[in-house]
Amino acid sequence: QSNQLLEMMKRATPLMLSATAVAIGFKMNLFNIGVEGQYLFAALMASAIGTQLNLPAVLHVTTVLLLAMIAGAAWASIAAILKVTRGVHEVISTIMLNYIALSVIQWLFENWFRDNSLELNIKTKALPVSGRMPDIVKDRLGGMFIVALFVVFLYWVLVFKSRFGFRLRASGLNAGAATTAGIGAKKMIVIAMLISGGIAGLVAMQSVVGEIYGYGPNATPTQLGFAGIPVALLGRHHPIGIVAAALLFGFLDSTSAQL
Repeated sequence: QSNQLLEMMKRATPLMLSATAVAIGFKMNLFNIGVEGQYLFAALMASAIGTQLNLPAVLHVTTVLLLAMIAGAAWASIAAILKVTRGVHEVISTIMLNYIALSVIQWLFENWFRDNSLELNIKTKALPVSGRMPDIVKDRLGGMFIVALFVVFLYWVLVFKSRFGFRLRASGLNAGAATTAGIGAKKMIVIAMLISGGIAGLVAMQSVVGEIYGYGPNATPTQLGFAGIPVALLGRHHPIGIVAAALLFGFLDSTSAQL
């Protein structure tokens, strides 16, 4: 049925973004388990700042998405800096940063960004209409689906078709050999984590700009960061595989009651 197909695509949207964020790290031999904290922090920051802006519609939505990417990259940069300066393994640091992010987000939300006029559905102030992304199919499939496909396409171009992508994959396969060839492994680690965090920042944007128009502790979806890991693994870090695996997971999620 068409409704089930649209629901599958809707649920696959954040999984594509989450899996792509994880896959970027995998290509550098990094295991970014911090996507969860990165996208939740990004959702709060993008919502809080986005509500204060007064911009034309297209520019407003674009700015909110860019804010989310910057916030996600900023949070991911902590793990990157710890790895290249202190040798802290990214699995340990990103897991810890997930828990730290939850506490920081709660503190920021309760003290600075909560809309106290709401008694139910507690969240930040709602984004103005100009900051809301139109649906592809009204109330069934949001515009973030197109954004997610575009991000996966950019991932393919960046990782598999560019000089930077070759350096990234070479550093991931053999950091010592890459360094000997003149590729700065530490620099690549930082760049890879920043890109991964930037993509992670978009994971909850389907909710922020297309559904609840803000951030809410009980309204913004969680666990999408962890769900992206098996999607990336099943898709073998390849763009087509990621899209196919995300659609499969979206199908299973949308039909779980019937199954």
